[in-house]
Amino acid sequence: MGKRYMAAVRAPPLAVSTTGWGVDMRMFGILRFVTDSSVVQFLGFFATMLLIVALSMLVGAIQHRWCATGLLTAAASVVVIGGLAATLVTWTRSWSSLWSWIVDASPTTTLVVLPLLVTAVCVGAT
Repeated sequence: MGKRYMAAVRAPPLAVSTTGWGVDMRMFGILRFVTDSSVVQFLGFFATMLLIVALSMLVGAIQHRWCATGLLTAAASVVVIGGLAATLVTWTRSWSSLWSWIVDASPTTTLVVLPLLVTAVCVGAT
């Protein structure tokens, strides 16, 4: 019994011991390339997971209220609105400004604040 306990205590983290599920995947290490702050990394993952939950709640609410018609309408609306937004940015020749804003913004803004704003909109719409 003691040997098994000691082996469990000395075992490396799951991602290291499984080598990223056989494909050298490093899911929770990706934000180290963006920021050195462990607080921003944690908040970035937390905000991303909250965003996924909020989007799932919104899709579930749309499906529950309007069934397949609502889901198809919502998907078509996202495609049309995204296309119109891309057309507007292209027409005004603002792509370089948009990309420079994204590159120059702090990691806290892009990893935490923006996902939390979208999360709030999704929860409000739900």
